[in-house]
Amino acid sequence: MKLFRIHYLLLYIVLVLSSLNSLAQTTPLGDDWISMGKDSNDKLIMYINRSSLKFKNGEIAITFRSEYKAENKTPQGLSYNYIVTNRLIDCKNDSSLLLKVEYFNKANKIVNEDFVSKEFAKWDKISPKSFLSMASEKYCPEALRQPSPSEKGKQTDPDPKKSQAYEKCKALGFISESAPFERCVSQLTN
Repeated sequence: MKLFRIHYLLLYIVLVLSSLNSLAQTTPLGDDWISMGKDSNDKLIMYINRSSLKFKNGEIAITFRSEYKAENKTPQGLSYNYIVTNRLIDCKNDSSLLLKVEYFNKANKIVNEDFVSKEFAKWDKISPKSFLSMASEKYCPEALRQPSPSEKGKQTDPDPKKSQAYEKCKALGFISESAPFERCVSQLTN
């Protein structure tokens, strides 16, 4: 009877571990994707692919994934649920270049794609507080990065404790002026 209980317990443990393992394998995005958060309208979630990050000559090649809560239509009228875009970010000039867009449906099938050669693409200024601005702040080297308009207008804080909290939260990877960043600063200063 004791041997039966041990076998039953081992079988149960194996089943639980295998089900946990299968859950880990069926996550929608792999370990390389980092969430950047939701937009202000709560209509999409933005991700960055860590393994796509390539830095060369003051530019960062980066891949974004935009997941929409509602189904959308391509310019050709095809339905899609998420977009994967390849971009370049020019750290010196605070601008970006859209190189490729892939539209995917719910079944993870490409429904449309557009791409342009770097020579023919148009560099656009990065708007403040956008996902591109957040990526630029996080991944562009400080020496190359142009301060954003909000950073240019900031007065230095005379409180050394708050300044240290800002630096520590930035070093931990929190994005400036985001809600998690503000919570981090608040927790470190109280």
